[in-house]
Amino acid sequence: MNVLQKTTKGSKKAAQQVAKQIARESSEILKTAGSQVTGREKTAINGQVSTPNTQSEVKPQQVNVPSEAELKVKKERLLNANRKELEQIRIQKIFKDIQKRISGEEEVPLENIEGLSMEQKQVLKAQIEAMKKRKAESQNNNQFVTPQGKQKRGPMTGMKGKIQKMKRKAELRKGPSG
Repeated sequence: MNVLQKTTKGSKKAAQQVAKQIARESSEILKTAGSQVTGREKTAINGQVSTPNTQSEVKPQQVNVPSEAELKVKKERLLNANRKELEQIRIQKIFKDIQKRISGEEEVPLENIEGLSMEQKQVLKAQIEAMKKRKAESQNNNQFVTPQGKQKRGPMTGMKGKIQKMKRKAELRKGPSG
């Protein structure tokens, strides 16, 4: 018998024992179920029924049905909130689109655009100014930049340096006695 078979037999025995115990004590559960459902407790001394006087006392819930006017007002509020949210989403979309166009170095007139807040317009103006500065700097830098080519490697270029190197090598070859 391996360990797995032992554990399955042990768990089967435990389950059977629990089932037998529940079958024997089913009446015990029913005795306490009534007081749990109603919230009333029986006192063992007098046998009288007492109800708890706390706020957790079970009360039937009153269903508050709102009137038509209240429902109409609530619907209008929700509708207005949704409209405001849609307007904000539209403005954000316009703002992001303008930012993309500005970063693509396209000039955008901000006076024709309605719905943007003052802060958003200031941000867009700052971006336009930064774009113009970058454009001006790149034009200024392009005017003064001269391309640099490779140095010439012909037989006559740098002959003076080559001759000096050859003299040094010849001097090194000669010994001190020489």
